[in-house]
Amino acid sequence: MKLIYLHAVSRCVPCQHMTDRVTAVAQKHPEWPITIIDVDEHPEDADGYGYTVVPTFLVIEHDEITGIGEEIWRSEGRISEVQLETVWGAV
Repeated sequence: MKLIYLHAVSRCVPCQHMTDRVTAVAQKHPEWPITIIDVDEHPEDADGYGYTVVPTFLVIEHDEITGIGEEIWRSEGRISEVQLETVWGAV
């Protein structure tokens, strides 16, 4: 499983705050898997996740055999650092 973080940091103030939180948690737990996608810079990578707002967080369970990922959790908008660590840590 991995956490996917979709943002548009150049135009989204909540994304700027969340990116700071994601970075802080990632530095504390470098072993936790994450993919960070700037939806403005890499729309082709973000479009498959069906996001409507940023920031968006998803937890994806990836099937190694089929290569298909299944979404098991989603949150749109800001979340606290505690929520982020709780969800991400369970991945």
